[in-house]
Amino acid sequence: MAKRLVVNTFGELSKVPGIQEILPKEFEVAGKLKEQGVLEEVYVKDGAKGAFLVFIETDEEKVKGYIEQLPLHVYFDRVEYTLVDKSF
Repeated sequence: MAKRLVVNTFGELSKVPGIQEILPKEFEVAGKLKEQGVLEEVYVKDGAKGAFLVFIETDEEKVKGYIEQLPLHVYFDRVEYTLVDKSF
């Protein structure tokens, strides 16, 4: 089984000032992390209440550094990190 680190972010992203200008930058950073092979997938929560990010990188300190690269990270109310086993 492959380990993954799932990051659960919480926040009212629809209330972020200038969100439409920030989102392309957010997607650019996420795209670079995916190209680097550390980020596998991103799921945006319904109602823009946060997101789930699935990292191939499992070192929590490294992943915290990657999260801090995201322009929206300053708007997250809370962030949870959970190490999981990918079954299939």
